[in-house]
Amino acid sequence: MYILRFSGPFRLGIFGRLIIPILLIGLVPVGLLGVFGISKSLEMYQDNFIKSLKSRTDWQVESINKHFQSIIGHLYFLSALPSLKKHLDGKSQSVSDLESDIMEFSRGHRHYGKIRVIDVSGKEVVRVNNKNGKLFLASDKELEFVGNSERFRECLDLSKGDVKILPMEVDTSRDFLSQQIVEVVTPVYRDKTKLGIIMAQLYAFEILEWIHLPDAPFLTLLLDSKGKILHLHEHISGIGFQKEVMAGDNISELFPPPSSPGSRPVIEGLSYIDEGAIVIRPIHLSSDKDPGWFVATFFPKSYLANYAINLKWYLAISIMLVTLAAVLTAMYLTR
Repeated sequence: MYILRFSGPFRLGIFGRLIIPILLIGLVPVGLLGVFGISKSLEMYQDNFIKSLKSRTDWQVESINKHFQSIIGHLYFLSALPSLKKHLDGKSQSVSDLESDIMEFSRGHRHYGKIRVIDVSGKEVVRVNNKNGKLFLASDKELEFVGNSERFRECLDLSKGDVKILPMEVDTSRDFLSQQIVEVVTPVYRDKTKLGIIMAQLYAFEILEWIHLPDAPFLTLLLDSKGKILHLHEHISGIGFQKEVMAGDNISELFPPPSSPGSRPVIEGLSYIDEGAIVIRPIHLSSDKDPGWFVATFFPKSYLANYAINLKWYLAISIMLVTLAAVLTAMYLTR
């Protein structure tokens, strides 16, 4: 067996001759395996979070679609009310039966901010308002004429059975969480004759509850069809972008869209930016080919960096334990 020998000023005793090979035998494998293990662990950790990122975003889209299907079912129910068709068809001059039916429905569905019935001329027939949980009917003086509104004409053009969801617009001058609404509209028909439209309004904060991910290291952004940010939600505090991003900003400020002509303002799918990974999925709010909204879920690299720091600490502790074991072993063999 070859034994390490040193002469002159580097002459070592028995302990020194033992500790060096023991440290080499212990630390080199631990160090190499540790570095390799950290690299593989980070890679697997990131892959798992990317898979989770995709599945969570798909769940958010499915949740929104599921809730809107429920709302569409409510509108179909309301549009088929006998009192509604009877009044809009001019067969009943009294609106009391219709008001009673709409009010009774609103009592059981208080998540609607307003329910409006509008005839083909654009005149409101009935409006039930929900303010701070209290329901009340609009008086005759409060009922509006919207026949000259472009939005009303778009809704009136809907075919039988169609539903149009008018997504909220960003108004940065006010608290859109409490003020912004989404309108869901369907026409009212008797046989082939169009009698008017019925519209339900939802507050924005009701919709944002549908995309909440409890205790997830993600940031969710709700975008309109042009990529404008309607809402940001941090599921864990501190998960965000390095630069300030607010409602009203455009997603293109985070990463530029393709410059090719005719490209969409929002990039669907998985994308990587300097600060992490982001998954964008479309939400089709109506029968239109183009999506009305997008859900974007962001996973920051900073969260991955925190995991890497923990792994490095584990490696450092392992090296310290191996060194301690080597020293104790060398001391025992020296004795």
